[in-house]
Amino acid sequence: MKEGVLPDYKQGNILNLMSSLSSGLGLESAYAPLLELSPREVNRATNIILMVLDGLGYDSMMKLLPSSFLRQHNLLTLQTVFPSTTTAAITTFITGLSPQEHGLIAWYMKMKEFDGKVVAILPWRTKDKEALPKRKITLPLSLFQKLSIPSHIILKKKLQRIPYNS
Repeated sequence: MKEGVLPDYKQGNILNLMSSLSSGLGLESAYAPLLELSPREVNRATNIILMVLDGLGYDSMMKLLPSSFLRQHNLLTLQTVFPSTTTAAITTFITGLSPQEHGLIAWYMKMKEFDGKVVAILPWRTKDKEALPKRKITLPLSLFQKLSIPSHIILKKKLQRIPYNS
């Protein structure tokens, strides 16, 4: 996100993309779907693949050759959520909720569930790299858990065992 640009959750944001997808698959969303991808169009699809390439922003993509696959197939540039952190954005992709709603806003967060320790959310360890106990914390359900159709998440093997991804 460019400095000084505030996110617009009404249109053109990853939240609107997730609204198009979830609404098209029969779930409710508090956000408007993308104008460029209607829920009806999503509903008519046989298969849907959502591939998230963390850190690949528009400026980085424009450095690719014009003949590259990604450049040739770029139909729309979306804003990310605020704050524009990996933790906030990935959790938005997974839940379809804004960071204000899902509550995971930063890589490091002080968590009362772990006696106020500072926790690195995605790798699931303390800031001092101390392993965390497997303790249930309250997180919103993922969109995939709510769907009545089969869905799959593909992750690197080492990321599959992390409680965040469970």
